[in-house]
Amino acid sequence: MDEMNWLTVATSVLGSSALVSALAFLLRSWISERLKGAIQSEYAGKLETLKAQLKGDADMRLEVHKASLKAAGDVELERLRSQLAATAAERNTLLNALTTRRFEAIAAIHAPLLKFHIALGRLTAAFRPVGVDEQALLKEVADASEAFDKVLSEKQIFLSQRTEAKIVEIRQMLVSNANLFQWTVALNQHDPERPLKWMEIEQTVRGPVTKAIGDLAAELRALMGDKPVA
Repeated sequence: MDEMNWLTVATSVLGSSALVSALAFLLRSWISERLKGAIQSEYAGKLETLKAQLKGDADMRLEVHKASLKAAGDVELERLRSQLAATAAERNTLLNALTTRRFEAIAAIHAPLLKFHIALGRLTAAFRPVGVDEQALLKEVADASEAFDKVLSEKQIFLSQRTEAKIVEIRQMLVSNANLFQWTVALNQHDPERPLKWMEIEQTVRGPVTKAIGDLAAELRALMGDKPVA
């Protein structure tokens, strides 16, 4: 009987020990899981906080960098605008000065050109007033030609290439007809074809040469801003 009680007590004690051990294991496991969960939660929270701080710092640095770039870009843009404005102002000043010189050159050249043409027209006119001195007319043409050439050599650099070419072409027409008159009419008094040659020269001076000078005048007026009449 005593032996059975002892066995019962022993069995009960062993069962209680096993239960206590199991409960202790479960308690440790539960505590361990709670600790792990708490640690993970704290780690996750700190990680999110750190990520937010890093992102905030990065965003702030990015904004600062963007602001710096924008400020530098604005400064550079303003510098370029100022430089372009200065260049444009300088260009306009030079253009205005060149335009003024060009208008002055046109005025200086056109007047002697007309005098040259008028003098040649008097010389080559088939019908002259009685008592006109032909040598005086020849001298008038020579003087007008010389005066025109002098002005042209001084002012032609300010003309456009097209205008310069036109004026040089007209000058050649005037000079060639003046020379032709002198050699085939003035110095060839006894040539039976002299009247015919004289008439041909007069027609050229009054026709094609006059037209060329008129076209030049229209072109010069266009350069100075005049619009052609419709």
